[in-house]
Amino acid sequence: MILCIRFLFNLLVISCMFFGVLSNTDSLFGNQSIKNITLSMTPSLFQGSSLYKIGGKVSQTLYGGSGLSEYYSHFPLSTLDFDVNTMVMSYQLNFDLMFPFQKYINPDSKVNMFFAHSITNKVNGKLRDYDWGLEYDRDIQLYGFSDKLDSSLDIYSETDLYLTYYQFGMEFLTPVFYFKNVGYLFAGVGGRFLDLSYVGNGMVQWAYSDYGKQIMGQDRLEINKNVIFYDITYYIPYISCMYMANSLGLNVELKLNFSPYVLIVDADDHILRNKYSKGRVIGNLFEYNVSLTYPVMGGIKLFFYFDNRLVWGYGKQTQTQYLSSSYVLSNQLYSTEIDHKIQYNTNTISLGLIYQF
Repeated sequence: MILCIRFLFNLLVISCMFFGVLSNTDSLFGNQSIKNITLSMTPSLFQGSSLYKIGGKVSQTLYGGSGLSEYYSHFPLSTLDFDVNTMVMSYQLNFDLMFPFQKYINPDSKVNMFFAHSITNKVNGKLRDYDWGLEYDRDIQLYGFSDKLDSSLDIYSETDLYLTYYQFGMEFLTPVFYFKNVGYLFAGVGGRFLDLSYVGNGMVQWAYSDYGKQIMGQDRLEINKNVIFYDITYYIPYISCMYMANSLGLNVELKLNFSPYVLIVDADDHILRNKYSKGRVIGNLFEYNVSLTYPVMGGIKLFFYFDNRLVWGYGKQTQTQYLSSSYVLSNQLYSTEIDHKIQYNTNTISLGLIYQF
């Protein structure tokens, strides 16, 4: 929560600085410093997956037990694959900005500000939950060795998901190179905040092994209520490179974004297992997008946008068992730290009209 407030505050300060500058254009930039103000509000199809895996080194503390124990499990011990499948509404405010040193440079620098949120209130896909090598993991905990396979699928489940999604951010790009009669190369920086909040309701679970059946107490289990709440937040500062060209009125923008440092924070309330987990992961971003605009009439333009975004990272997850469960070895409650991997891969497609002042 503190990180979110800081991120919001920093973006607000930067925004105020920009608008403060814009309000004093005569003294700083001149009357022609701001051009080509563009507003857009377009529906977008947002699809992909948000996946996390756990396993590896396990540090476990039993409440009322013998204290801390550590062992190495296989990786992954468990995989949770959340669908991303929803319609979003995207809002953008873009404008060109000329600094004094750009007086003889064409085109001007570009400022892009954007916000998006989900607009559907229905099932947005499935959660697929895989548990591998549970008997192997139990033997490791109890005896320090196992003759079982760590790759055997013991339990698998599918759950209907409801997704609430938010994104906002801004970026600044300035021209750095001109390809004669071809186009312009821009470079810049940006910042983005993403949040995906899931509610999982209506689960069907299957036992794929004898040990899985022993844990579940049956071959198949169906639960028609909330079984999981999951929230994941991305804080993404990034560097950007864009190629822009215009031919016969068609404006083409090809952009690459990269970040060597993405902070990812997630929280999973696994109701079925009476377990609450919090993760902190440091990762990377690679993103590319294509934007096409073509004038229709006056300041109205036809707009097409495609974006592919990949985020991956490694860190730790802390799990707290708040009630006893058939998934633990005894009635003792525990706290566990375990290796944590996150992978996020999504596509966004937009088609609509924008207006340029």
